[in-house]
Amino acid sequence: MKKAGTIFSFLIVCSWGSPAHSQSYTQDEYIDMISHYVDRVSNIYDGTWAYTYTTTDHIDADSLTRRVDPSQPFLQSDLIIAEDGGPPSTERLERHERRMQRRLRRREEASQDSSLVEDEREREGSEKERFMALIIRDSIRLVARDGDLHTIEFRGMEEDRKKIYEHVVGRLVLDTRQEYIKELQVRVTEPFSPFFIIRINDGYFSLRFELHNGEPVQQDATWQLDGHILYIRDLDRDEELKWFDIAKVLPEAAS
Repeated sequence: MKKAGTIFSFLIVCSWGSPAHSQSYTQDEYIDMISHYVDRVSNIYDGTWAYTYTTTDHIDADSLTRRVDPSQPFLQSDLIIAEDGGPPSTERLERHERRMQRRLRRREEASQDSSLVEDEREREGSEKERFMALIIRDSIRLVARDGDLHTIEFRGMEEDRKKIYEHVVGRLVLDTRQEYIKELQVRVTEPFSPFFIIRINDGYFSLRFELHNGEPVQQDATWQLDGHILYIRDLDRDEELKWFDIAKVLPEAAS
């Protein structure tokens, strides 16, 4: 799932320790809890996981299912296996093959420049740190609790620490018994314009996790957006993603 756009740029995942079930926590204790949970989350996009995922577009009424398996040769490592619940069309498969060929060329070019590879690794490795830095500690508050499930709300700040995301608010559902994040939510609280040509009227994002052999991994997500650019191009989105058949693999490059 990868990039949902500027207004959701502080989205990522998290997890932590084993507190007593009935206990309440201070803001500092919750931030420590989240920080520790971050280290537990498995990044299934790191090249060591195989998985299948389905993207369903509820506006265009279509769906696409892909199988990603980095243990396979590159051109077979990302395959379209279904379209709208049936076999993919020839046109869809041809477009995907051209896209994979372009990705392969870029990969080969990047491999010749070690600095590009290192930069990419650094960006991937610092995502969790950036997420933690964006959470405004003093904004954390408990909004609901159901047994071991604590729902906390928080506000976010841009990376340069100069501007608060005033029009969005985040929530995390923490499972304090099994010690992981069950859900990350972000919602737009009021219409706003992140840029003068863009208008966001409403938006909601939810990413849910489950334990896979004791490791938290993403299970499904929903993303809804109501907006437009200059009243000419709409930005409306209503999508659902589901990940399944997740397994650890040995990357093809290392085999």
